Amino acid sequence: TIQVLEKYYDEPHRLFPKLYGYCHDHKGFHYVAVEFIDYTMLDLERPGTIESCYARADQALELFETLDEEYHMTLVDFKKGQWMTRKDGSLVLQDVDDIVPAFSSNPYKDQIEYIKHQLAHANKVDFWEVDRNWKTKMFPYEKYTIRYAVIGFETLLNDLGFSWNDNQCTGITPTFTRCKREIQQWTKTLGDDWPSPRQVRLALKSCFYNSGNTDYRLIKTEREKASWRDHTTYLPESEYTRPSACTRPYDNDDAKKRGSKVSRCEHSCCRAKGNIKCYYTAKGVSSC
Repeated sequence: TIQVLEKYYDEPHRLFPKLYGYCHDHKGFHYVAVEFIDYTMLDLERPGTIESCYARADQALELFETLDEEYHMTLVDFKKGQWMTRKDGSLVLQDVDDIVPAFSSNPYKDQIEYIKHQLAHANKVDFWEVDRNWKTKMFPYEKYTIRYAVIGFETLLNDLGFSWNDNQCTGITPTFTRCKREIQQWTKTLGDDWPSPRQVRLALKSCFYNSGNTDYRLIKTEREKASWRDHTTYLPESEYTRPSACTRPYDNDDAKKRGSKVSRCEHSCCRAKGNIKCYYTAKGVSSC
């Protein structure tokens, strides 16, 4: 966190909160004083017109274009609430401890599993097909690039403080809606034809300016290869193994009393939900 804020101290208004100071205490923890970011997306007024809706989306996409093209970094905790705004209207990626250099690891295993299920649904394949592609080609050796953020394009557009409908984006057309949906599908591809943030931004711009043309169809451009976002070493298919079933016993006291007869955790395998541990033993199954 500190390294990111120090490195870009002279231009904090562009992406990150301003760093005021930091210190370490004797237990090894650190304290960071950063700029207070004023508003979440839900605090903002709803845009009202398709022009204003598009402008806010474009502003948000610019964050990730800059993160990729200029800083060669990615956001590994991609979820609602990660982007906020100052009083002057500039957007900020506020959770800077989750902004990491390209090819870093990703600690958010539960989020990864959720995204894999989303990709399986979007591509109409089973979970194992996604898992295989994810580990061998998309993010081999668990090294993550801006592609992880690109997959979250739909999440980003749905967390801008408004809904994409004619009530909140007056003037939205079926052409724009269809085109936006086509971009969402493009960002979820399992192949190597995935778009960079700049491509996504330009594609949405094209959707907007052609929204009155009923014959318009999204034109997928070719991604410019870059050393900070394209893997050159892949995991051989022969080394891929499916994830094994969870075999850790329950931590929850009530569950311990009932033993392995307790049904599976409703959230995910081997995960603590809040203060409640919901680990379970699953014998004789191939997946969690």
